[in-house]
Amino acid sequence: MQSTPACGTSLRIGMKRDVTAHLSESDAELFRNNFMGVERDPLVVAAVAALVHVRDEVAWGILPEGCVPELWAAYGAQIAAAVSGNYNRLPSYRDTLAAAEQPMNYESFPRITARAVALGFSEKWAEPSNDSND
Repeated sequence: MQSTPACGTSLRIGMKRDVTAHLSESDAELFRNNFMGVERDPLVVAAVAALVHVRDEVAWGILPEGCVPELWAAYGAQIAAAVSGNYNRLPSYRDTLAAAEQPMNYESFPRITARAVALGFSEKWAEPSNDSND
């Protein structure tokens, strides 16, 4: 989420628009008003950086493209959990993101990241659940 050489400036510039496209109007307004807090949260930054590294390793041919759907779902779930603060939801976030079937490439990376951020943000103030698969 913070601009890095690997992410480029387009990630940061379009992030608000891309995230809010996946949120209700009230959550979208809340996100726009609190973007800086999400963007600079150390756990969110670390989770996005991990996904950037995975994206690069696929692009470099170190990781096979065949594992991209699982990688995207797992690392995207980490982003969603960092945003929501609810790590009990990791399996649910992973399942939701896996169903999205987004390609992982330089062009789609901002959309992939935005979907994960929106998923976590939409649950940020939800009542906590004791069930890890809700």
